[in-house]
Amino acid sequence: MKVRFEFRSKLCSALLSLFVCILFQGGATAEAASRNNGFLFAIEKGGHVSYLLGTIHTGFSVEQNLGENITGVLKAARKLYVEADISDSQGVGQKIEANGFTSAPLLRTTIGSENYDFYHRILVEQANFFSDEEYAHAKPWLITMVMPIYDPLQDEPTHLQFGSELQLLPFAKEHRIPIGELEGLDAQLKAFDTGASAAAGTVFDAYAKLVKAHVIYGIVRDEVLAWTAADMGALERAVAKRRALNDPYSRFYNVNILKNRNRSMTAAISSISNKESGVVFAIGSEHLVGPEGVLQALSEKGFRLRRL
Repeated sequence: MKVRFEFRSKLCSALLSLFVCILFQGGATAEAASRNNGFLFAIEKGGHVSYLLGTIHTGFSVEQNLGENITGVLKAARKLYVEADISDSQGVGQKIEANGFTSAPLLRTTIGSENYDFYHRILVEQANFFSDEEYAHAKPWLITMVMPIYDPLQDEPTHLQFGSELQLLPFAKEHRIPIGELEGLDAQLKAFDTGASAAAGTVFDAYAKLVKAHVIYGIVRDEVLAWTAADMGALERAVAKRRALNDPYSRFYNVNILKNRNRSMTAAISSISNKESGVVFAIGSEHLVGPEGVLQALSEKGFRLRRL
């Protein structure tokens, strides 16, 4: 019998904020921060000038409100490109349901009883992200997407109401800026589903160990603090720390979520920027830096990069 799941808003928001680049919720746009923050670059080639914005998916403080450097560029933008436009929350929820669950309750068998009970206690009993039925039918990669937001070993979870992601789509709609996609939600869900399913048990066990050792939370927190301070060096160190990990989960993440998607987003940004000016591209900050990051790849394609 096919199981139908009714996503509660808390779970949907948590998932979107992690594996979709822009978290959208209805309501007024937050006021701009009084100072510059984030990672914003002008990218120029062949007389065309556009902008690349590194975003952050979750947060800790109101200092992550979009800085004046970012809002000034956005107001003048001809178009905003995001990884995926998730304005249609109902449609997004349906796609997550279709891709994130199995028809049979296979999670315990796949990840083992110890991991199953550990995450059940956190995600069902404490955080109320899943019902018992949803949890039993969830695919392992779906569980891993929630855990960096709710680290069971911290005093309190990160605050979903903050973060640069929350503000971009409402800001664009308020200022009537057209919105385009670099990837789309279907492509992102496929990257997680197909990439993580092949060795789900091994990947998940490695991930559970990283969570229990505070490693995942620590990297996310370092990236958030780097964004609020506009500190590229700190971002580079945080991403380098993630790329240096060599367990099964980290290998999956570094290849499927970073390396492969960096290539596809670089190709899309390059193609659009060669024909248009005044466009803002918003991608997760992790994708910017490192030898295989988007900044390096655009430079190799002949773009001149200037930090704003």
